[in-house]
Amino acid sequence: MRWSVGQPLDPSPPGRGQLQSPAQPAIEAGEGETVKVFLERNIAQNERRTYRRLMSTRTSIPHQPQSLLRGDRGCPLPEGEGVTRILFFAEAVTLAHVARPVTLAQSLDPASYDVHLAWDNRYANLFPNLALTEHPISSIPTAQFTKALARGTPIYSTAELRRYVEEDRRVIQQVKPDLIVGDFRLSLAISAAVEKIPYAALANSYWSPHAPAVYPMPDHPVNRVLGRRIGGWFFNLLRPMAFARYAAPINKLRADHGLPSLGKDLRRVYTFADHTLYCDVPALSRVENLPANHRFIGPVLWSPKSKLPAWWDALPGEHPVVYVNLGS
Repeated sequence: MRWSVGQPLDPSPPGRGQLQSPAQPAIEAGEGETVKVFLERNIAQNERRTYRRLMSTRTSIPHQPQSLLRGDRGCPLPEGEGVTRILFFAEAVTLAHVARPVTLAQSLDPASYDVHLAWDNRYANLFPNLALTEHPISSIPTAQFTKALARGTPIYSTAELRRYVEEDRRVIQQVKPDLIVGDFRLSLAISAAVEKIPYAALANSYWSPHAPAVYPMPDHPVNRVLGRRIGGWFFNLLRPMAFARYAAPINKLRADHGLPSLGKDLRRVYTFADHTLYCDVPALSRVENLPANHRFIGPVLWSPKSKLPAWWDALPGEHPVVYVNLGS
């Protein structure tokens, strides 16, 4: 396979996994291992067994060229040859989209990686003493995000995403990373491509365009009128139109930047990147025919450093205790 540094994947119908004609001189994939090495070395110890099992059963990620590690784009990498500069973006609309990139960033060996974090630090109290270089960016208010979900309306406006792209590019130009890793920072599908930096997106596999496209009726005001069963039938009937409405702002901005459309499938918008990394195990979603640039990396485990509640020691000990966190 031949590809160029930072060249985004061709947004053709999912499953083909083809690359665009390179805008830069093509190089042979496999000369280096930036993405593969990053994945192998950043997964916390209790997740590595899962990842290695998956690595042995799935096709390889196209490797990044070794020249990236040596700063051939004119970016002097710190601490000599071989240090990789990685820029993480956390979209702080929910804690999950912060915890995952921060956990992965903190697990990297500082002797081998120069790690940067771009985030809205509204959750900073949960991550004290970060040994990372931080860069401020903005995220829409969490209340705005949850309100949009409750109403079933698009999460981001075109103007908000345009501002995101401007902030992304400012940080990318300042840091000059070898690799960008983002968690629900949808604007990176534009800004990383424009800046020609390889981009890896953290996502959940149920959002994969290669997963079954049947969804239960979400919590929505229409349930009070039609009921969940009838509402669910209408939801799956109208879902393609709703997904197209959600995808429209990203496609509008991509067109403004000379990039091809990602289509009307919101799942493709949510997961589009040079490399899509699913923070799950395959058993959670029935994904099929994954292209080589989609990879399961296993769950990214995190818990806050806080005191246990007073009732912790009073839990019954005669049976196993299961803690369930439903998240969003």
